[in-house]
Amino acid sequence: MNMLVGFIDEHRDELGVEPICKALQVAPSSYYAAKKRELAPSARAVRDAVMMQVLMVLWVTNRKVYGAHKLWLAARRAGHEIGRDQVARLMRELGIGGVSRRRKKVFSTISDPDATRAADLVKRNFTADRPGRVVGHGPRAPRGAPEPCGGERTPPPVRRSGRAEAEGSLNRGTPGRVEAALTTTGRASTVRWSGSG
Repeated sequence: MNMLVGFIDEHRDELGVEPICKALQVAPSSYYAAKKRELAPSARAVRDAVMMQVLMVLWVTNRKVYGAHKLWLAARRAGHEIGRDQVARLMRELGIGGVSRRRKKVFSTISDPDATRAADLVKRNFTADRPGRVVGHGPRAPRGAPEPCGGERTPPPVRRSGRAEAEGSLNRGTPGRVEAALTTTGRASTVRWSGSG
């Protein structure tokens, strides 16, 4: 609003206040209210200036740890009639705040914006060939499809349950070995039979 008031003040002698306000889509009463506030501050501004000093003294007296609620209670105990939301607003204007028990975010590394970046030795290319394509990941090949580098992909093994695999090796009558990978629960997650023949 201060910028608009300054503009209107510069051009009010040649154009008038009302035509400028109409062109700027500002009510003339807003301009006149802003000019009045320049000459004599409002009652709220005067009270805010007084209460800011009181709140700052109370905040420093209480070791700069009080938040809005406790500072409001301290002001009420000291005999000042003030609302809690007003205390919060004035604390924001003063730039003060209480100490929080929440864990603060730790920044272990602060990067230097002026430092030179390491060279891209892999020569990665993150440009998309068409819109909507995820950059950095190629298309996923289905199982059994040839590898992108030209090698053949082995088909996926037929998975059988661990018990059936173990019983199958015993019932076949062929010498073999059963390997089981145990999970943390103690159950066999994958069982493979490797035998001769």
